[in-house]
Amino acid sequence: MRIEIVTDIEVFRPLGELWMQQHNAKDFGFDITVDDVIADAKALIESGAGACIGANFKSEWVGFMLLFMTQSFLGPQTIAVEKYWFAKPEQPMAGPLMLREARLWAKRQGCSHLIMSASNLASAMHDKVCEFYEKAKLMKFETSYITEIN
Repeated sequence: MRIEIVTDIEVFRPLGELWMQQHNAKDFGFDITVDDVIADAKALIESGAGACIGANFKSEWVGFMLLFMTQSFLGPQTIAVEKYWFAKPEQPMAGPLMLREARLWAKRQGCSHLIMSASNLASAMHDKVCEFYEKAKLMKFETSYITEIN
């Protein structure tokens, strides 16, 4: 499996469509499209504050992860934050390899920390993602709750 920083976000459109079939955004009152995700990724990358990591297996994109840098809300450090990521379930190595690359990218950018999230919005995989992070030696940092304001 090849892991790389990808600037042509459009290559992930088919993978994004698959992700859109699995996400739970409507359950939370969000209307999200692949076009929204691609536009957001392009803007972060073009600003110089973001990067997209891709996982490619046998000439097929099987995973992507969007990261961005920001100043920490807890001090003067610059931190890297995962905004969203998806890997095909039948490619179990894509997630760990992209996480490894995310850590390396954050280090190259001079970031002091990497924050990853597990979201019920992203898919029904929330608990499995939490288990994956804990096995990868990430520390539980925060638990968030949300309500839709009407």
